[in-house]
Amino acid sequence: MALSEMGVVNGPMSLQRWDLSGAKLIGRNLQKAYLRDVNLHKADLRGADLYKADIRGADLSDALMSRANANRADLYGTNLNRTDLKIASLIEADLSAAIVTEAELVSAILTGAYLSGANLSGANLSNATLYNASLRSCILRDCALINTNLISADLTGADFTGALLYNISTAGWNLKDACADYIYRSSELYNSAERDRHKISFVPGQFERMYGSYAAIDVTIESPLLFDDLFGFEAIVRHIGKNHPRLGLTISGINISGQQASIRLNVSRDDLLNMAATQLASALQVAIRGTDPSEQLISVLESEYSMYKITPLSGNFKMHLRRVSMNLIKQDGSVHSACSEIAGSCMETYK
Repeated sequence: MALSEMGVVNGPMSLQRWDLSGAKLIGRNLQKAYLRDVNLHKADLRGADLYKADIRGADLSDALMSRANANRADLYGTNLNRTDLKIASLIEADLSAAIVTEAELVSAILTGAYLSGANLSGANLSNATLYNASLRSCILRDCALINTNLISADLTGADFTGALLYNISTAGWNLKDACADYIYRSSELYNSAERDRHKISFVPGQFERMYGSYAAIDVTIESPLLFDDLFGFEAIVRHIGKNHPRLGLTISGINISGQQASIRLNVSRDDLLNMAATQLASALQVAIRGTDPSEQLISVLESEYSMYKITPLSGNFKMHLRRVSMNLIKQDGSVHSACSEIAGSCMETYK
């Protein structure tokens, strides 16, 4: 059947909703085609050329679009629920207000794409490129952002609740008013038990503060923090920050879940991560040994922060410090273990 007979034309067609559900359009040249409001449910568009096509409001749910070229296409309000868009090119495409729930966008290229107000709940964006994309007020609940390029992306007001964020590139991203009740710092898509071990919960406003464009150190302690330990740890961090102001070392978030405590420390820039982690490791090592230098440190902290009494770290906390790990997170989102970055000072080696 000719494409003109199928409603694939270069201009407005009748108001009748064309039904091309299940159509085989593999590799077809559909550049600038007018497909507005067309039913393309389960259509096979693998490798099709949809450059500048008008697909606004169409139903592409469950369609196959892997390796398709939809650069600069108009997909405003389109239904892409469960659509296979693996390795598709959507450069500068308009997917604003689109339904992209549970879609497969693995290795898709969405450089400069417009996804404002789009619903990507449950979508798989692993290895996708969203460089300089607009995702304002986008819903990213339960989606997979693993090895995803979000450099310079505008995520103002986006909702990340339940998303998997692992090894993402984030330099220059905008998280103003972005939110999340919880996320997973994990790449485990299918192992829920393992994924739950890396769950981080947030109070309102905390996600934006923790995951703005900062270099950071994630400290994980396989033991709950006692109240006095929390004050003591904070005082040590503030003491390091005072003595080394260029580090910009501050606590941006604390999450205690079961028998695990996670603390995120912001650092001013990437090239100071090693220094900040070394200073923190050294200070904690001194504080847990119970030696004279330890008592001197506690005395200094008490005099500097007289609003509360700083006590030596509890025996329970000291015991579990040998199971502490530190990950260094660069501004591009890449994660490096402090064990490999700082020889001999990883907290896991402490006795």
